[in-house]
Amino acid sequence: MGGFPGGSGSDKSSRKGSEMGATSITIRREVPVRHDVDVFVAGGGPAGVAAAIAAARQGKKVFLVEGHSCFGGMGTAGLVPAYMTFGDGVSFLAGGIGEEVLNRLHKDGGTGPTYDPKKNKSGSVGIKAEVLKRVYDEMVVEAGVDFTFHTLLIDGERGLRRPRRGLRGLQR
Repeated sequence: MGGFPGGSGSDKSSRKGSEMGATSITIRREVPVRHDVDVFVAGGGPAGVAAAIAAARQGKKVFLVEGHSCFGGMGTAGLVPAYMTFGDGVSFLAGGIGEEVLNRLHKDGGTGPTYDPKKNKSGSVGIKAEVLKRVYDEMVVEAGVDFTFHTLLIDGERGLRRPRRGLRGLQR
């Protein structure tokens, strides 16, 4: 059992179950720490982007990884052209970064033709995915968040303290 093809000699792997019908595989590999950060965010959908921006605005060093080629999840990469309601029909409930995204999206022409922020801030909103991509990109860069696209989190460890701090297994 030699680990990953092309990997270093320090890779180790083992199989559980029969050789032909293994039920799981255990792999151990040394992975260098590339980013020493205060906050690591896995996933650049609306929640991940908001978390990364909020942490960076509070002075934290943030690293955000996204598996697709853009931020926004299903609203951008999935081309789902609507945000569900931002409120309860009476009050706007998605304040903070959610409201900032919506305002910037509208300002940049990325909301549907029936959206009027003075009348309908608590309803659903049609969105233009390409405009939303730019809004997310601008906000992440302005906040000073480091990020990568086409990156998957394979494994992680919580609560590590310096100097052995970090996550393992980012695949790019």
